[in-house]
Amino acid sequence: MAQPVDAVFFDLYGTLVDLAGLDAACEAAAPGRGTDLAARWRARQLEATWLRTCMGRWGDFAEVTRDALSVAAAELELDPDTLRVALDDAWYRLRPRTGVPDLIERLEAARLPVGILSNGTDAMIRATLDGAGIGHRFAALLSADAARAFKPSPAVYALATAAVGRPAERIGFVTANGWTPPAPRRSAAPSSGCAAPACHCRRSDRWIAGRPWPRSRTWLPDTGPDPGTAGPTCRSTTIGPMTQPSAAAP
Repeated sequence: MAQPVDAVFFDLYGTLVDLAGLDAACEAAAPGRGTDLAARWRARQLEATWLRTCMGRWGDFAEVTRDALSVAAAELELDPDTLRVALDDAWYRLRPRTGVPDLIERLEAARLPVGILSNGTDAMIRATLDGAGIGHRFAALLSADAARAFKPSPAVYALATAAVGRPAERIGFVTANGWTPPAPRRSAAPSSGCAAPACHCRRSDRWIAGRPWPRSRTWLPDTGPDPGTAGPTCRSTTIGPMTQPSAAAP
C-alpha cells in the first residue's frame, strides 16, 4: 500500500554509486584477483561495522575500510601496503548508478527534501559524491559518525528524523542493502528491527563470495498523484541494472 513521504534519504555505496567500479580498481591493483579482492574487502568492511556496533568499539568508516582491506589482502596472500597505495582513492572514483541523476531531478521537482544517510565519514561522503558528479544535489549529508554506530542501528536512522523534523514513517529510506531501517520505537521495549518505515529495498537473499547481491528493483518515492494520499508516495521502481558478474555489493 502506498504511503505518503515528506523527505527521502538515500544510502550511498551500492545504492547511488555503483560498486562495480571497486571491482575494476581492485583488478588493476591485483590482476586476476580483483573480483575476489573487492568481494572480500566489502564483506570484511560490513562485518566490521556490525561487530563494532554490537561491541561498542567505535572506529569510523575510513578506519574500518582500511582495516578491512588489510584483512582481505591477508586472506588472499597479497601485500596490504601495496594495495593501500593503489586503492587509496578507489571509493572516490565510483560512478552513479543508471537513472540516479534523473531520479533526483524528479524528487527535486516534487519539492521533496533529498539527503544522504551513510556509514561513510563526512569526508568520504563528500569526496564520493563529488567524484560521481552529484555532490550538489542533496540538501543534507548525514554520516553515521554522529551516532557513533553503524547501520542498521536505530541510532543512525534517528539522525534523519532529527534532521528533517519528521517521524520515520514519513521518510523514504532507500537502500540496496540487505536490511531495512528499523521502525521507530513506540515504547521502551527493544525494537525488533524488522519492520520498515515508508521505503525499503526488495532484494533476494542470494549470496556470492560472502556478500549479498541485491536486486536492482527497490522502493522509491512516487512523485506522481496518488488518490487518497496527502503527498508523494512510495512505489516499486528500478534505478538501473546491476553490473554482472561483478555486481556491486551493498
